[in-house]
Order: sequence, then C-alpha cells, then structure tokens
Amino acid sequence: MNGFLRKTVALAVILTVSGCSAVGRFGSEGGVTEESAAGFAADTAAAAPMPMMKAARSLNQAAAGVERKIVYRADLTIETTDLVGTREKILNLMETENGILEYNEQNEQQFYLSLKIPAEKFEEFLNEAKAVGRVIYSSISANDVTEQYIDTETRLASKRALLEKYQSYLPQAKDLKEILEVEAQINSVTTELEQWEGRLQRLEKEVAYSSVSVRLKLPTYVEKEDDAKTIADLFLSIGKNLRIAFAYIALGLIYIAAVGGPFIAAVVIIALCIRIVRRKKRGKTKA
Repeated sequence: MNGFLRKTVALAVILTVSGCSAVGRFGSEGGVTEESAAGFAADTAAAAPMPMMKAARSLNQAAAGVERKIVYRADLTIETTDLVGTREKILNLMETENGILEYNEQNEQQFYLSLKIPAEKFEEFLNEAKAVGRVIYSSISANDVTEQYIDTETRLASKRALLEKYQSYLPQAKDLKEILEVEAQINSVTTELEQWEGRLQRLEKEVAYSSVSVRLKLPTYVEKEDDAKTIADLFLSIGKNLRIAFAYIALGLIYIAAVGGPFIAAVVIIALCIRIVRRKKRGKTKA
C-alpha cells in the first residue's frame, strides 16, 4: 500500500496511545498491518504523545484539581392519612424547585413518585419533603464520578482529533480504494464519537439533576392511647361483658321455666301421690 495510507494508520495508532480506543486494522484486502504501522510510528517518534502511564497519571492529577462531579440520590418513604393531598404537596415542592416528574404510580394503599431535582436544590427539597408526613425510611447516597467524567472528556477529544485527521486525508486520496478505506475509518470513528458524547451527556444530566424517589403510604400502625383512656375502656368492656353474661343467664332461666315447667309439675304431683298412698297403708296397718 502507498505511503499515504501508511501515514494514516500510523497517526491513528499514535492518537490511540494518547487515550482513545484502538482503531484497529483496515478490513480490506492488502490493508496495512500492525507491524508496518509501528515501523512508521518509529519514524515519527518526535511527534508522538506521552506514554500511556504518564497520561493516566496526568488524568488523576487533573481530577484532583477540578470541581468534583457528584451524583446524588435519595429514597424516602412517608406515611400519611391523605395520599392525594400529600402527593400534591410533594409535586408543588418539586415545581417550586424547578424539578421534573419522571414517573408516577399509585394504588389504593400507596403512591410512588420518581423525581429529578436540580442538584443545588437537592438538600432544600428533602428537608421540605420530610415535613409533609411521617418519615419512616430515608436513604441518601453520593457517587463521585469526577474521574469518569474527565476520562470521557479525554476520549471525546481524542476521537474528535482522530476524526479531523481522517477528514483532512480524504481529499488527498488518489483512487476509489483509498477513498473507501478512509471513509470506513471516518464512519467508525464517528460512531464511537457519538457514543462517547451520549455518555458525557448522561453524566452531565445525572450531576445536574439529583434523583429522588418518594413512596407515600397509608399508616399501618395504631397510635398509643393515654393510660386514662385505656383504663376507662377496660372497665367499660368488663361492664359490657357482665351485662351480656347476666342476659344469657336470665334467658336460660326463662327457657328452663318454659320448657321444663310441666315436667317438674308432673314429678311433684307423682311424688305427692306416692306420699299419700304410703300414709294410707301405714294407717291400715295400725288399725
């Protein structure tokens, strides 16, 4: 392959060493091998960037000297007797802080809200949200993504530089084969560049807007009553039970009298008859 494509691949290798991912070999038949690219890179060593270890050390130093990128998240569970009213209070607080409602789910027992709150208003929102009901669970986490953020920016810069190089070589291509090879590399780098841009945008959004999950639920506990009320209710319960017991006893007696009365009367009459007969017998015997 001619010197033009050799230089193209060599520059790709150099930029890869500086922090971007490897571009790899050309896929077409007769493409440049890694050995030939490395040989050309040796001829241009004067223009080569710092070694990988030095670049990593520089990245750590850069992360230490910049504003930290922190992703905050909070989870709240709040008990309330008024689910609808409390939900409206939470949403009003969110709107006051210029937040965003991402997800909303509800049923008869609980409401669930997923919110995005500007990071600078995160603490203020949580303090106000905790005042709308009885907080039974609270969790706050912080994730430092500074190095990840800087690494993503570094890779983006490398991909952009590599893309510019390929784009500058495209007008110099001498035939269709060279044009197709360079365009293939441009498309590959462009795809990777878009992926890294998407990652950076997601990181920026996560840092700028903190995530807050709020679960509102009806109370499942019974409040403790004062001692005086408890004792009074105890006596009332005892009195009520005694009245019920006496009522059952009275009903039992009435039932016995109604059902067993004739039987008892018959027994008494028979007993009287037997007694009279015995007295008559004793009187005859004496005579």
